[in-house]
Amino acid sequence: MLEPNGRIDYINRHAAGNQPYLAELMSFSGHEILVTQVVLEPVTIQRPDYEQALKEINGTWGSITDPKTGRTYEIAITSPSAPTEDGFDIEFATEKSSLSNNPGNAVEFAANSAVRPGRKRVYIGSPGNGLSSDFDPEEHEYIRETGKLIRRGGRPLPTFAGLARALETAGLSVKPGIRLSANSGGSSYARGLMAALEHDTVTHAYLKNSPGVTRHRAAVVCSTATLVRDIIDDNLSARRSEDPWKLTQEEVKHAKAMLPRIYGEDSINQQQTKAQQARTSHSPSKLVTTARMLAGGARTKSPDRPPLIPI
Repeated sequence: MLEPNGRIDYINRHAAGNQPYLAELMSFSGHEILVTQVVLEPVTIQRPDYEQALKEINGTWGSITDPKTGRTYEIAITSPSAPTEDGFDIEFATEKSSLSNNPGNAVEFAANSAVRPGRKRVYIGSPGNGLSSDFDPEEHEYIRETGKLIRRGGRPLPTFAGLARALETAGLSVKPGIRLSANSGGSSYARGLMAALEHDTVTHAYLKNSPGVTRHRAAVVCSTATLVRDIIDDNLSARRSEDPWKLTQEEVKHAKAMLPRIYGEDSINQQQTKAQQARTSHSPSKLVTTARMLAGGARTKSPDRPPLIPI
């Protein structure tokens, strides 16, 4: 977890689809806040590095297990043999995604990995999706009431305490040197993991469209509007962007062909019907919890009510 008085750089990107990107860099150090405008130049991705990342995703896709509770977490690793003296990167899926149910995540994960070939990068599917265990009923209740994935006093929810143990058991723990990146609901999952890790383990956190910043009077309406806004922004970016690596159906089709362990005819995903897959990733219970998380919880109950959740 980041030290309370440490420096945190938060980047807010503007003008989606433009190159280079105009952004605001907000640096928090103690009580000092510095806001400056910066330009993010487009990164360069080489096709051979991208193809190699897809091969590594196919070979490493699976799950890790919390030895204490038996919870599982879907993961994949690129550059799995890379040394970790300088740390490694973790990329969280969004609130309804995993590699199992969203091949677009494979394209994005491979492209992100190809930005820095040779640096280990770990993908983690969101709770209740693919091979990842869902939140417990008590956690669902707490998230719906508070919109938070961290308990009072900065303590982690059991799901993220278990993830930290599972990562350590799998040899995916290093101090310091973990860099986190996530988008939308995945940003909340990243913060949940940060609460479960030791101080100074995470050196950087790149969180885009992070939810739960404020509590809205009409939580469900607010979260629905946020999701709709994301869809509109994605469509605008797709039309305006000249990025050769933007997500396209051609790249998704190619990735699926490169990942037979995940999307092949004999894979576990193909043995499930669409209805069976939807009951996990889009179950009514999970959708309600996700809506409350995105909107900052319900206003009718106290966000500081101590939950009866054991660690």
